[in-house]
Parts: sequence; structure tokens; C-alpha cells
Amino acid sequence: MHKTLAPQFERLEAERRALLERVSALSQTQVSYQPDPTAWSICQVIGHLVIAEEGTRRVLETAPPPEARVTLRGKVVLHIIYVVFALGLRVKAPSRRLISDPGVPLDELVQRWSTARAGIITAVAALPSTALGEPRFKHPLAGWLPVQDGLRFLGRHIAHHRRQVGRICRAPGFPAAERGRLPS
Repeated sequence: MHKTLAPQFERLEAERRALLERVSALSQTQVSYQPDPTAWSICQVIGHLVIAEEGTRRVLETAPPPEARVTLRGKVVLHIIYVVFALGLRVKAPSRRLISDPGVPLDELVQRWSTARAGIITAVAALPSTALGEPRFKHPLAGWLPVQDGLRFLGRHIAHHRRQVGRICRAPGFPAAERGRLPS
């Protein structure tokens, strides 16, 4: 692990752990609940995060194309995304490929997320330190980003969706806890 990235990986894993702890006490009925037909369930939120990290792993495992560039426009877009996250605004996923199938069970998603996260760690650790500032992470709206910006985005992305999980749990009609199971 590159020393400069260790704190970011720790924060990223802390965000993931906090989200998974929050949903671990929920029943299948609760994690499958959609506040309305167009809203995501908790499983779909987790699935979205898993798909994003699986894509990140795939991109990191291959060399970027020669035309890949970190641009000022991309950095500005990334900061706008962070403002949207900070304000808690609801936005559509930037790509249909990032929308999870609602029928995937939570335990399968957690396993896939662990596999994707391990792959990200392995791919980043294999990069020479000279590559850390190069375009290695691709965001659907911001474009190519260096590794540090990509990891920072993933952490903020999880935090944004952790707040979404909280909104789902507070939604009118959210199923009551089953006997012996209380939501966090």
C-alpha cells in the first residue's frame, strides 16, 4: 500500500463499515422496501455502490487509454458533485449501468462489495508511485481522475448514500422491525 493512500483507504473502509453496520440489523422486508415505485430500496442503494466499485476495480486493473487526461473541467464537475452530496440533494444515477437489480439479496451484495474492494486495494498497491497522479479512475460525469481523487470520491459517494439509507428508513410506510430485529 502506498503510504499516502493508507488514510484514504481507512476512511473509505470506515464509510463502508458504517453503512453495512446500519443495514445489518434490518430484515429482508426492510432492505427491499421502496418508499415509492420510482425510489430505490436499501438493497438497490448497496447494489449501486457495489456496481460503482466493481467498475472502479476493472478500470484500475487496466492501463488507461493514451488519450486519458485529468482535466480542469473534470475537477470542477467533481467539486459540483461534492456540493450536491453535501446538500443531500437527490439526483439520478449518471448511467443506467449503475442501477442495481432490486432482486439481488443483501448478503450477495456484501460479498461482491468485499471482492471489489479487495480488487481495488490490490490494483492500487500494484501501481508504481509515479502513476498515482495519472488518470486511473474514471467517473461517468467528471471523466478521468487521479487515484487519490477517485478514492476520495468513493468515500463521499458512500457517505451520500448512507444518508439516503437513513431517508428510506424514516420514510412513511417503512416496515416495522421484526421481532428480535431493530434497525440502527
